[in-house]
Amino acid sequence: MPPTPEFSVIVPTYRRPALLARLLEALRSQDFPRKLYSVIVVNDGSHDADYAAVARRYQSIARYVRCARRRGPAAARNAAAMAAGSPWLVFTDDDCVPPRDWLANLRGHLLRHPETDVLGGPVLPLESTPLGLVGSYQHELRFLKPEVSGREILHMPTANLAVRRSWFDRMEGFDERFTRAGGEDVDLTSRLRESGAALAFSESWPNRHDHNAAGPEFFRRHFRYGYGMALHARHRNEPQARSVSLRGACKFLEAGSSSRHSKFRRLGFMILDLLRQAAYQGGGLWARASRGSDGRRFFS
Repeated sequence: MPPTPEFSVIVPTYRRPALLARLLEALRSQDFPRKLYSVIVVNDGSHDADYAAVARRYQSIARYVRCARRRGPAAARNAAAMAAGSPWLVFTDDDCVPPRDWLANLRGHLLRHPETDVLGGPVLPLESTPLGLVGSYQHELRFLKPEVSGREILHMPTANLAVRRSWFDRMEGFDERFTRAGGEDVDLTSRLRESGAALAFSESWPNRHDHNAAGPEFFRRHFRYGYGMALHARHRNEPQARSVSLRGACKFLEAGSSSRHSKFRRLGFMILDLLRQAAYQGGGLWARASRGSDGRRFFS
């Protein structure tokens, strides 16, 4: 009888077959025994001929599941988790490219720290793609980073996240009221922390992400984040900040972490930061005003 895989890598995808192929190639090239991990891809209602070709090309490594309609990455990940048989669920996104030692480093951390129930790691820009203005800005922002308070981890993103299966089941998975990307990972990892799971973050377990984004996608991404965080706050009866901070944006003009960039690039960072904040707050306002609408006009 073949051994049970230690890890089930779960990937939701929507309208990005080329990026999914790039991710699956990285997962196929892992320096890790193939029998010790499985890959489950869930297409969130966007299956087409291009996706079918990717599924055929990587059928030896990935199980491909098609959803009849779009329900969001929370529901897609839950569907994948139901099909997974491993004690650890490892989440990433279709615009990521895990390093060859990604799973080996994950296993190494868990062997050294068996008390860990939830593990996150850095999400860094792709090594193979030069960073444009948007990519450099988002790298400076570290927009896919864990939220911490003192030494306590409050929540972490699913671009690079491993969750013990028993804890995932105890939480009943992701909250499927989050019908678009944004907020569902904050919600799950917050509930895990509050329920007593041991959250950890390891700098030695990085993943790579495509930080570059065209103007409309940049705006949609941060609109989704604001929308999702407003839903998260609503579900928990918590307030959400609503103002755009010019002072926060101006930090990019000051000497500091971004001082290695030219003054003109730092000015671009400041403008992008104001746009990001406006998009984020716009998403929050839409969530508060819509009361049940999923904002699909802005997300599609």
